[in-house]
Amino acid sequence: MPKCRFCLKKFKPKFSSTEKECSVECSMDWLKTDEGQAKLAKVRAKRIKQKNEESRKFYVQRKKNYHANNKKTRKRAVKEACHDYIRERDKDCVCICCGKPLGDDFHAGHCFESGSNSRIRYDENNIHAQRLDCNVFHGGDSGEYKDRVIAKIGLFEYHCLKSKKGGIDTRTTQDLKEIEVYFKNKLKELKEGGAT
Repeated sequence: MPKCRFCLKKFKPKFSSTEKECSVECSMDWLKTDEGQAKLAKVRAKRIKQKNEESRKFYVQRKKNYHANNKKTRKRAVKEACHDYIRERDKDCVCICCGKPLGDDFHAGHCFESGSNSRIRYDENNIHAQRLDCNVFHGGDSGEYKDRVIAKIGLFEYHCLKSKKGGIDTRTTQDLKEIEVYFKNKLKELKEGGAT
């Protein structure tokens, strides 16, 4: 038979074998002791820590779900995946605007600007490697962009691009996720193909 940890009498547990006090009074008195207070504080701290951890996990998951289904976040992720692919695809080419070598820091620039042409924003024929100075300081076109794009993709593809200009962005977050996966897979294939 166990001993009560407060009054030290032997007792028969009424409810479970893990009881440490012989009565409610002994339990209350034991909790008033320094040892009891320390134990109680430890239990409370453990419960608070557990509750905080559950709360943190809940908010982390909620944030993940929000970002996974937030259109602005998805657009940013698609743009990054698309431009990473274009930079890898065109890294050994010259600048589409001026014909000079690209250098280390180059952009993925659009033939027809991406802001007002949402239907061709992620079209691979519309995006090409540009030198930083051509894209930033010459507004994306130093004069020869159109001729060089036609030479690169062909006149028919250029006119197809031109006919798709404009439009309203009606893509859903699911569409944007699929486009992002498409460009990430293309980039992976390109890197694996270049490695062999």
